[in-house]
Amino acid sequence: MDEAAGAAMGGDESTAATGAKAKGGATVKQFLTRLLGLRVELQQLVFATFQATLDALIASAIKEGKYDAGVGDIVATSIGKTSDEVVWTDPVSRSVTRLIMLEVDRGVVWTDP
Repeated sequence: MDEAAGAAMGGDESTAATGAKAKGGATVKQFLTRLLGLRVELQQLVFATFQATLDALIASAIKEGKYDAGVGDIVATSIGKTSDEVVWTDPVSRSVTRLIMLEVDRGVVWTDP
């Protein structure tokens, strides 16, 4: 590993302006800034390795049934709200978290055999 690559992995500067430190001691901002100091070929290698690792982790999570795709669009002929319940209210900000149940008609009839 060359000096630029090694410098991208560490550091012990203050985190007052950039938040928590990553495992190696550098903040995420510092780490990304240092990546920009690498030769383009090394940047491409780092990001290709990251993408391959991420793809493998996602594939493994999907296979194990643990993958959550996150927020997505609901495609349906009709959507209706069946309930709306406050499940948490933050004691300081008073902001609320709601559980909203929907009835979704995707245009497919489902019957039990």
